[in-house]
Amino acid sequence: MKFAKSYCGGHDNVYAGLTDADTGEAAVPASRGQSPSAPDDLVVARFNDVEMIERILADAVERDVAAVLIGPVMSNAGVESPAPDFLRTLRSRCDRHGVVLVYDEVIAGFRIARGGAAGRTRSTR
Repeated sequence: MKFAKSYCGGHDNVYAGLTDADTGEAAVPASRGQSPSAPDDLVVARFNDVEMIERILADAVERDVAAVLIGPVMSNAGVESPAPDFLRTLRSRCDRHGVVLVYDEVIAGFRIARGGAAGRTRSTR
């Protein structure tokens, strides 16, 4: 799972869901040059939408959700900050459902704080 408007790399499996409208059941490829089936295993959620996160992760086993990729501060989407407690809630829901939470801080990283967004929000525990 990843979040709409977030960029998690240019490989076909996650190069999708780059607009707000690209959330829900099927990931929308970001380029016409991609195979339409490349992101079939990708679920795109809305950043800061706790209800959507809970709904998707409640079905994590059935949907084969192995990991959640997130830029904790959406640097590629106009610098959108997480809502209060969003990252802690995401962490607890991933833990509850056995899903790996991956912070992609390649862009934001040390611009946010010395320990990155993870250190600033203390949301990794």
